[in-house]
This record gives sequence, structure tokens and C-alpha cells, in this order.
Amino acid sequence: MQLQRFYRSRSDKPLKEFMFRYRGWLFLPAAIVILFLARPTVTSMAVGFAIAFLIGEGIRIWAVGFTGVTTRHSEVKAPRLITAGPYAYLRNPLYLGNLISWLGFCIAACGAAPMWATAAIFGSVIFTYSVVYGFVIAHEEEFLTGTFGEPFREYLKHVPAIIPRLKPYEKQNGTYDPKVILRAEIQTIIMLIIIVGLMVMKYYGKF
Repeated sequence: MQLQRFYRSRSDKPLKEFMFRYRGWLFLPAAIVILFLARPTVTSMAVGFAIAFLIGEGIRIWAVGFTGVTTRHSEVKAPRLITAGPYAYLRNPLYLGNLISWLGFCIAACGAAPMWATAAIFGSVIFTYSVVYGFVIAHEEEFLTGTFGEPFREYLKHVPAIIPRLKPYEKQNGTYDPKVILRAEIQTIIMLIIIVGLMVMKYYGKF
């Protein structure tokens, strides 16, 4: 809660806009750390990839069915306030899905890694995630508050940011459209496949 207040209190709008626009690219240093220090095993890759794809990407697919391609824009856009599906349990299911996928890749990388390398791998992801999405979420919520006013403020008051609530939010708005999933998620799926390929190459000592 204190971290949320910290990011919301930052008045540096250009910084928040920068974090939002380049939120994907800002994870590149963490990805380099993971691949450089990775010591994957068959078991760690099987477990880590399953977590990344089945849970992490599964949550994203559930979420984008409600929000569509607006999540891919370099500027915040929200034609309507979505509070149904995963959004009835937490405000940022896409970012929870991202975190789970990144942690899955950390698990895949750390199969035979020493403790210091494991700490560096997980630490780089958690640090990057906290900083980038702290500003991103604050930026989005400022926009949503200004756009939707009291309905969003009420939603904000009852639904947590990342850790899901057990009971769904009562005032649900939005419908699931599976037709938008491939168009909205193709970029993420390609990125996940590339990371899998690089991890497998690391396992076989190609770099």
C-alpha cells in the first residue's frame, strides 16, 4: 500500500509516460541477466515453461478477451471501464500474468544455477517489475480516474491492484470476445517462444 502511494504521489508525468510507452523494452536488462546467468535443466525448463505459458499467459488470454487490442497501444486508452472477468478480482490481471510468466522463466533458468545467480535472476525481475509497473499502474489509474470518475474510484476502492480478491466485484461490466485474442496476444506469444528458444540454446551450450 505504501508503494502504491509512493508511485501515485510522483508528479513526473513524462517519466510515467516513458515507463508506459516502453514498458516491454524496459525488461530487456532483466532478460539479459536471466540468459547470461541461466543454468537450465530439463526439469527446471519443464516446470518453468509450464508456469509461464499455462498460468501466466493463460491469465493474459483471459484478460485480453475483455480488453482487446487497446492494451497494445503506446498511450493509455480505455473506451470503456472493464470490471468483469479477471478484472472482477484484481485491477491488473495482465501485469499479474506478466509477473507469473517472468517468474516461470526464472525457474527455468535456475535449475543448476548457484545461489548467488538464482538471487540475481529473481532479483533483477522483481526489481524491474516493481519499478516499471509501479509507474505504469499509477499512470493508468490517473487516466482512468479522469476518464470514468466515481465508478472507477469505487472500483479502485474495492478491487486490489495485483493480489486477487477471493470474491468477485459485484458491479461487473464487460464481455469476453475470443476473436480478439490472437490479434492482441500474438506479440507476447512470439516473445515467449523466443525466450524458450534462447533458454533451450543455453541448455545445449550454444552461447
